[in-house]
Amino acid sequence: MRYPPRKVRVQKWRAQLALRIPTSHAAELGLAAGEVVKLAVEGGKLIVTPEPRSSGCVAQLLRGITEENRHEEFDTGPRFGRELG
Repeated sequence: MRYPPRKVRVQKWRAQLALRIPTSHAAELGLAAGEVVKLAVEGGKLIVTPEPRSSGCVAQLLRGITEENRHEEFDTGPRFGRELG
């Protein structure tokens, strides 16, 4: 669903400026509190673009490794460059 443009007031939040995103607009974009967005200025307009969600932190990804889904080591060829070892 597309919502019409809506006026919001720029507010001071500590030492920075902030905009409140209306719930209807956030829902359309799938945004929730804590999400990361990219800000850009183009042609005198502020552009807010949702960043793709990450698949999780490294610790969370490592918790998903089990004996059943873990593969064996494999040879990638001789070392080159400055690898340690």
